[in-house]
Amino acid sequence: MARLAEVVGFLDGYFRINAVRDPYLLNGLLVEGKPEVKKILLAVDSSQETFEYAAEEKFDIVIVHHGMFSTNSEPVTGVMKNRIKILLDNGISLYGAHIPLDIHPEISNAVQFFRKMDMAIKKPFYMYGDSPLGYIGELAKEEDLNKFADRVNKVLNAHCKVFPLGKAKVKSIAFSSGASGHLVNEAVKSKVDVFIGGDARLAEYLVAKEAKLNLIDAGHHATETVGISALKEPLEKKFSLDIRFVDFPVEV
Repeated sequence: MARLAEVVGFLDGYFRINAVRDPYLLNGLLVEGKPEVKKILLAVDSSQETFEYAAEEKFDIVIVHHGMFSTNSEPVTGVMKNRIKILLDNGISLYGAHIPLDIHPEISNAVQFFRKMDMAIKKPFYMYGDSPLGYIGELAKEEDLNKFADRVNKVLNAHCKVFPLGKAKVKSIAFSSGASGHLVNEAVKSKVDVFIGGDARLAEYLVAKEAKLNLIDAGHHATETVGISALKEPLEKKFSLDIRFVDFPVEV
């Protein structure tokens, strides 16, 4: 058992919560539940499905990548009210780490992706202030694009949309998780063989097509499972608690 304040204090320091600016989501302790923690649940999204699972399995805190409140915040009505009610009725705390996780040197989605793909990281792909928000990695040898995409699907538990717009054999890969389709121009400048991200749109597809850059849209959610799930290891080193990652895949 651990005190909630201990867990929050560890997470705040691990993610440098007070030092990292996030223009999108509030981070840190978002909903305060019971003061003692025995079970920790890790998940990507602050969804009703996630919270219902946490309540059924009697978790004390849920740590997510996508927190529930934007920096502008929303009224607590409708969907938001239903989500918060589940947490409060069951004394469950909610902790979010969005950009602080995305730029973490050990468990960012990009770092974890390349580790799980057994690829060498060569250099940062896109910078968020002084921190990489994505990396460029390299395969040991060229690989067929479709075979490579099959491995991506397995690592991310995804159903990638593969756009074979460039070379059939690939070696250099740019990866940035989440809503990163807008970074396709950065990938073109980097002269990589493949860009992997999420939420690609028409304009970005056309840029990739005209630049002959292979594009893999692995999905916003799927590209962000590998970071939050990797938080299990540092938490287990710090706390003797029941810690579990749960994934509720989404097809977008």
